[in-house]
Amino acid sequence: GYCHLAEITIQLTALWGIILVLIYKISVSEKPMFLSMAGGVLWGLAVAAKITSVLLIVIGVIYLLWKKPKGILPFIVLWIVFGLISFFVSWPVLWTEGLPFFMDHIRHFQESNSAQTTYYLGDF
Repeated sequence: GYCHLAEITIQLTALWGIILVLIYKISVSEKPMFLSMAGGVLWGLAVAAKITSVLLIVIGVIYLLWKKPKGILPFIVLWIVFGLISFFVSWPVLWTEGLPFFMDHIRHFQESNSAQTTYYLGDF
């Protein structure tokens, strides 16, 4: 059978929720440095789990520039830097293979048109 709790989307949705809360907290905080670092680390881990998590930074930047346009840019940069570091650290093959491996990985999924079938209720 198929175990829905083993599906990465459930855990990733929770992680996205935490990251979105951190984006809000950064927008209302007087000293958002720690929140930006934590948000960046979690964002990097989310991107390592599923590349579509890159979209969170777009959402975060738009929201933060809208809610707190003055003085937020250094915290956005801090977020991105910590995110890239945690992404790199969480994917050990990048330590030895670097950017060429990552670009090959992205290219593979762009060019691949193999569909994966999900079975429910024991269907085969």
